[in-house]
Amino acid sequence: MFEIISTHTNRTLIVQEFDLPEKMSYYDAVLECTKFPDGWRLPTMGELRMMFNMLYIKGKGNFNPVYYWSGDSFDELHAKAFAFSPGTGTLSKEVKLPIRLVKVKSEITDDK
Repeated sequence: MFEIISTHTNRTLIVQEFDLPEKMSYYDAVLECTKFPDGWRLPTMGELRMMFNMLYIKGKGNFNPVYYWSGDSFDELHAKAFAFSPGTGTLSKEVKLPIRLVKVKSEITDDK
């Protein structure tokens, strides 16, 4: 796992070391997050941008140069995605993309 500190919130974000094994639609990715305990979720666009700048550009994080789903829905049929090539986009929620989960490190417990 990787930890990055947000310059905006000063909170530590824990990033899973690898993508989930399968690419998923936005809908499936949201459902998949419910299978993980302890607050794992899709990252926001801002968090994906931080992951790009603090991990990917430095050769860390095991990311692929493709779009990743964010947890930011655009409308009923579209959600925002961030490209690690770089870039952003709004795509149909049916498109299958890699998934990388994150969570905020708890200040009370020692998350691992």
